[in-house]
Amino acid sequence: LGWDIFPYILFAIAVLLIPHEAAHGIASVLDKVPIKSSGVFMAIFLPGGFVEIDEEDLAKRKALTKLRVFAAGSFTNAVTFGVVLLLLFALFQTAPAGVLVTGFTPGSPAAEAQLPQWSVITGLNATTVTQIQDVAIYMYKVNPGSLVQVRLNDGQVFNVTTGRSDTNSSRAILGIYNRDYVPLRYDFLSLQSQYQLYYGVFYWLVIILPNVALINMLPMIPFDGDRYFDTLLGVLGIKHTRPFRTIASVVSLGLLLSNLILSFVLFGTVFPR
Repeated sequence: LGWDIFPYILFAIAVLLIPHEAAHGIASVLDKVPIKSSGVFMAIFLPGGFVEIDEEDLAKRKALTKLRVFAAGSFTNAVTFGVVLLLLFALFQTAPAGVLVTGFTPGSPAAEAQLPQWSVITGLNATTVTQIQDVAIYMYKVNPGSLVQVRLNDGQVFNVTTGRSDTNSSRAILGIYNRDYVPLRYDFLSLQSQYQLYYGVFYWLVIILPNVALINMLPMIPFDGDRYFDTLLGVLGIKHTRPFRTIASVVSLGLLLSNLILSFVLFGTVFPR
């Protein structure tokens, strides 16, 4: 992954933060909890928003009011995630219909054969291609130096002489960077724009919105989940909540760190190297 992913990440964070903070403010106003200040900001390239609630006034309110205010942000993020999924399914078909060529490796045999970037591969010789796995399975059977007819979704055919992998001399390659091509239900964007919308905008929204909403509701200081948990303990009649909150925070932190470490070991980092 390169630096080109960061505009999409920043956009997803903005879609997360601004409604999140607005929801806290709206929940406070509905329950007549005073708001000291609110606004939007731009920190370097990161847009966001903030709502400063009168914490002293909130502390005196009923448990139900506190629970509504504390859960409002993550609940709104969950609803936003649902809207994003509806838009995704409304705009894009549910199954891939080929393999999109997003770029070429240095010395690419496909580039030398004039295969266009942002074209959709639908066949290799007589084999139909609907997803990346089809290409991988077919190329596993091909020897370096073999002639492969690459068929595109617009009917064009390109004769590509396969190259040799730098890491495995017995493996044949086309020399392309690719992604599954998931077509729009209504064809109103170029293939490059479709790729940016699907793998840029929607991809990061689907990753960031639900995960941050869940993490924020973990009973871990200083997240909203800790304050929600503290209020629930009060409802149960527990006066000294600090030990329970500490234990819950340690367990939540352990789970979160374990997840991050395991994800890094299995998949690496999203940051460019």
